Amino acid sequence: MAERISLSYRDVIIERKFTSDKKILAGVTFDYRHLQDWISYKKRFEPFLNEMIHESQSSPLSAASYNLNLQTYASHPFIDVYVNKCDKGTAFQYVTSKISNTQDKKKGLQKIMYLGDSDNDNPAFAKADISIGVRSDDRLNPKLSCTKIIKFDMLSMFLKRLMENNFLFSDDIFQFN
Repeated sequence: MAERISLSYRDVIIERKFTSDKKILAGVTFDYRHLQDWISYKKRFEPFLNEMIHESQSSPLSAASYNLNLQTYASHPFIDVYVNKCDKGTAFQYVTSKISNTQDKKKGLQKIMYLGDSDNDNPAFAKADISIGVRSDDRLNPKLSCTKIIKFDMLSMFLKRLMENNFLFSDDIFQFN
């Protein structure tokens, strides 16, 4: 599929995503954010890709025994195709279960923060104690279900302040004047 897209849509950057051992292809990102008029490109490209996935899975000649999952974004100029359904909320829950000290969490001493910049981060925002959306591009307006928003150009200052405060979040750290 990636090869066919690269022939039909030469402007699309194709990024293959592998499992952590770099042996199994887990997904592909089709990225066109670098294009001047990516909005009209998005309108033409996404339906084509969706149709291509549907056709490949309904073909009797298809060797694929899995269902591809198309992850689109309301306002971002890229698409992800995965071999399994991906959910950042599930991933967030798994990671935090491995690092979280439940005693500290029950006492209110430990809060877990999540930062994200697109609508596919919403499941993780819902599970985080502190959820911060990052606005990386003024042309984008994703619907983020987070409690705070920060512009990308202020992110490094925020993270520096957070580090200086021993990674304890407070609203004072978030004030930029």
